[in-house]
Amino acid sequence: MDVTTLPTSGAENIRISMKSGTGDPGRPPGTTVVFATSIYHPFSRKKVFSFLRDEKCRSEWWDMLAFQHEFHEYAYFTIGENPGNRVSILRSMNDKTNEVEIFYLQASYTDSMESYVVYAPIDACAMTDLINGGNPDYVAILPSGFSILPDKPMHQDETGGSLLTIAFHIALGASTEEHMSPHQHLNVVHRILETTMSSIKEGLEFMI
Repeated sequence: MDVTTLPTSGAENIRISMKSGTGDPGRPPGTTVVFATSIYHPFSRKKVFSFLRDEKCRSEWWDMLAFQHEFHEYAYFTIGENPGNRVSILRSMNDKTNEVEIFYLQASYTDSMESYVVYAPIDACAMTDLINGGNPDYVAILPSGFSILPDKPMHQDETGGSLLTIAFHIALGASTEEHMSPHQHLNVVHRILETTMSSIKEGLEFMI
């Protein structure tokens, strides 16, 4: 799996890697792509973490897949004493059909050194099977997420900014691979990251 930077103006700090799947358990067939970048925010690590793990902020601000969907935490279990450290199942229901439209599996964690929010959309049938005790090894999961580091040694009042690293892991369908050139793929990657970073910044500024 090769890792390269994007030869696109304005995307010099974006790293991208592609891998062809062979039907391995837990990985969809075909090509998957991982792309990531880091950006400084003048907001504290605690504030960025709280914003990104909030399911309401997800659909209102930064997640293009979740846009205009109302999410609720369907189930969760906590890790340790901090209520923000948890693994959650998020879901969005269709009000007209009363059926689940999107499931997310999300893990969020923070301690004195770092924070992260990792998530993956999961097919409704696969999630139902998992809830009923199915084998997770055969569920295709492509995790994406955020790592948040303080920009300086921590203080009790959580002052200072933070360094946010964003990584997406997506599958390229056969039709996408056939009809899009490599340059078009790169432009799409750049646009997704640029839009997400801008939306996160706007959301954090709005929450001040």
